[in-house]
Amino acid sequence: MKYLLALLCLIALESAGQNKPVSAKFIGYQTIPFEKDKQGGISGIEYNPKDDKWYLGSDKGIWDLYTFRITYDDNGVNPPVRLDSFDLGPIRNIEAIRLDTSGNQQKFILVNEPDDINELADIFSWNPAEKEARVKMQIPSKLHPFKDNKGFEGLVLDKSGNYWIASEQAREADGKMIRFSHIDKNTSGIIEQYAFEYDASVCKDNGVSEILMIDEKRFLVLDRCYDGCKVFAKLYQAEITSQSVDVKDKEALANMNPNELMTKKEVLNINSVLFPDNLEAMTWGPSFPDGSKALVIVSDDNLKKKAPQITQVVVFKISGF
Repeated sequence: MKYLLALLCLIALESAGQNKPVSAKFIGYQTIPFEKDKQGGISGIEYNPKDDKWYLGSDKGIWDLYTFRITYDDNGVNPPVRLDSFDLGPIRNIEAIRLDTSGNQQKFILVNEPDDINELADIFSWNPAEKEARVKMQIPSKLHPFKDNKGFEGLVLDKSGNYWIASEQAREADGKMIRFSHIDKNTSGIIEQYAFEYDASVCKDNGVSEILMIDEKRFLVLDRCYDGCKVFAKLYQAEITSQSVDVKDKEALANMNPNELMTKKEVLNINSVLFPDNLEAMTWGPSFPDGSKALVIVSDDNLKKKAPQITQVVVFKISGF
């Protein structure tokens, strides 16, 4: 009997550990100086360990993609150094970029946001050895439409190279629920889909800017809003639990039971450690010497079309995996 009790206690402790959110420590930030017609409008970021470069996608700039050298340690962040610029041809308005290492050939997967809200967003594939990005698939039409400039911003790949995508705001029929959609990379079919409630009440321009995977069931979510004068940003841990309901066959999510959603736990109120600008791009970087994960977030300066915005490169140390 005592062995059974010990086993039950161990299971309970493991379960509690899984439910506990990761923790974030602010390390520091640097700014990338604005250079008209050279760089700006950063909306996606990914690190490639093979060449030790950071790939930054733009949704507004004259160039689609830039490479940078970004370094940091426990004492802070060093000034970023721009290396190259790329025109990827047919793709415009890049919102997210991820490195795909699931196949024999290393490539990047990108998602865009069309200028016309009636157009379907695309997922692109790009190999740095090639000049232009290629359309890999259209995001299923049932996941559209969205308000202007509130489409897909979150993208992450699972171990098999399939896609998890999330929009910045919800469709009208979904109320405050954003769909986290798991999409088959070969068929474009929706494997599964779960509802996440974003902070719609903070300000009218609130939404999910980016997502990352912690593990197969947990995501790190960047939730951000701009009220016309100040940016508010938080990091959340979202989790698919045994109670979370697959909503891929639901037409509307506005009246869902809260117990059926992905769970949501605050990791960090970014405003408590930083006066953030328009934080939009997010990825994992090389770990710190103690094994903690490095989280890098970059802001979109909107090419300075809205007030005196800046491009921040912000680094956090993430523990508790």
